[in-house]
Amino acid sequence: MRDSGSAESARAVETARASVGVGPDAEAAARLVMRLEPGREPYFLVGLSLGDRGWVVAVSSDGTAVRQVAEDPAGARSWWVDVPEELVWAPGTWSRSPLYPLRRGTDGGRAVLLDHLGRRLPPGPVGPG
Repeated sequence: MRDSGSAESARAVETARASVGVGPDAEAAARLVMRLEPGREPYFLVGLSLGDRGWVVAVSSDGTAVRQVAEDPAGARSWWVDVPEELVWAPGTWSRSPLYPLRRGTDGGRAVLLDHLGRRLPPGPVGPG
């Protein structure tokens, strides 16, 4: 399992596996996603792969509650697994689902948001649009 190594991420992986009905033989990867809206808790994005099937599951930051699930053949090999940037999310024009986070990087010491391909998003509101 590739993840942040915390007890919470291990719990999130087990919760995600249970939610889609796979066991420990399913490959897993987990990353913490920070919420950009004030006062909102981060969550874990968990990718699971078993043979040619895969899933992406959003799990609460304590690792106990599933928030959203989608089938995704990439699962534990999703684009977000190994990107160096922090994963972030807020509902809005660039990503309407917690299953599709953005990347927060820096450019000249300033925080910038990147899409899943690493393209810089235009400055402006991230919120609903």
